[in-house]
Amino acid sequence: MEPTTELEKAIHTLVTKWQHALGLRDWDLAWTWISREEMKEHYGKDDHTIAITHYNLGARRASIRFRKDEEWHVTEDLFDPNNVEHTIVHELVHIYLAPICHTTDMISDSTESALVKVALRQVEEDLVDSIVELVYSNAKKKEGTV
Repeated sequence: MEPTTELEKAIHTLVTKWQHALGLRDWDLAWTWISREEMKEHYGKDDHTIAITHYNLGARRASIRFRKDEEWHVTEDLFDPNNVEHTIVHELVHIYLAPICHTTDMISDSTESALVKVALRQVEEDLVDSIVELVYSNAKKKEGTV
């Protein structure tokens, strides 16, 4: 996607910055906007989901979809839910962890397995959040902005 607005230019710059910082240089990364309705209809996500990443581990290709009806902005506040940089780092950490976490999708669809999938996805989200906080905070300290 060719960036046209200041926010889109910032997203493009931040995706590239964090792609390199997280050692994902060999990944082909793209991003796009998605509506709240598309997020629900196509991905079964609730209103709290503001971005989603899909990846092909073998091809090392990924796409981040940002919900376009959010009030995105660039800020130093790590805990601001609409901090686009924090969201980018969060989604890229999912890609970073893909070799470990993609096995969740291979679990069968039995009732017991569904419970395991839910639990593993929550563990993954908790792990991603912890890593993001560490990585993002350390980077901001190095930049002298925290």
